[in-house]
Amino acid sequence: MKKLSIFLSFFFLIGTSLVGNENPVFVMKKEGENKIATLMYQTVDGPVKLFYEPADVIVFEDRSTTITTLEANLFYIGTSNEVEQINSGNYKRMVKKYLPNAHELHKRLGKRGFRFENLPSMILYYNKNILEKNQPITKTEIEKLLVN
Repeated sequence: MKKLSIFLSFFFLIGTSLVGNENPVFVMKKEGENKIATLMYQTVDGPVKLFYEPADVIVFEDRSTTITTLEANLFYIGTSNEVEQINSGNYKRMVKKYLPNAHELHKRLGKRGFRFENLPSMILYYNKNILEKNQPITKTEIEKLLVN
């Protein structure tokens, strides 16, 4: 229950700071083997994209008692209009999948500056500095990311 509360409060807080994008766009959301067309809001543009989808999340005290319903944003990552959900539980695996030549970044995942809440800045940095140069991310570049 504690992990769920922390997770939900994170999405509630971070979601409000990322809201403010223009119009939603159609994307194909992967759910297992299925793909579902849905509207999402884009937060990071570039070769690797980050989207969010507003959702209502029900928080339970136990399995039969409802505490409350919260509005939260669920985040999705992708390289085109096909996206996969990314959350605090799978972000390390997804970052390695979608930012494959950022080995120094991979080593720092989970540490200060490289946690789930820092995902937009990691993707922005990767899109701007790594893919444009077509080179792996270096330790020096990682240190610059920490300063900003």
